[in-house]
Amino acid sequence: MHKMCAPSFIYLKRVEIKHIPKLNELPTILSVVAEVFKLTIYQLKSKNRARPFPDARKAFYYLASAYSDAPKSAAAKFLGQKHCAGLYSIQQCQNLMDIDAWYKERVQKCAKQLQKIEIIYL
Repeated sequence: MHKMCAPSFIYLKRVEIKHIPKLNELPTILSVVAEVFKLTIYQLKSKNRARPFPDARKAFYYLASAYSDAPKSAAAKFLGQKHCAGLYSIQQCQNLMDIDAWYKERVQKCAKQLQKIEIIYL
């Protein structure tokens, strides 16, 4: 090819589009978890470490990863925590559901309510 000839194709820069979560996904999941665990949204977003609060937050992270297209770090930011807290909580929720039948029942109840809500939105 001659030095003066320009190539006939253009190099395009590959751009990845980050997912922007829907505005109603995470608040809906949080409200369902708060309702089932009989807590307020304020209590779930607090930094309180009394037993019912972190268990409900674990359920929120677990359900957010299952029923939302939002990244796991977005769920942690939504509760005002670091991204590693969300990742660790998902694993802890799975372990807790294997051990505790009451907790597993609560998480399944949240999942059933979220499935009903998704059917309504469709």
